[in-house]
Amino acid sequence: MTINLTVVALYVINTWLRWPDPADMRGAPLWLSLIAIGLLVVSGWLGGKMVYVHGIAVDAAPGPTPPGKG
Repeated sequence: MTINLTVVALYVINTWLRWPDPADMRGAPLWLSLIAIGLLVVSGWLGGKMVYVHGIAVDAAPGPTPPGKG
């Protein structure tokens, strides 16, 4: 969550810096974009790892019902 909030803050700062000239792709706005994209990739990778490797927030598949219980 911290990484995602940092990405949002970077994009807000980036928008504020580009407000006078939206086509400005030099200096700080470019670096902020690259850093934000990199952090977004890391955040997505960590989220995928939490779900697919560790099974966080995933319901377990129902197992076979024991005899006499179903």
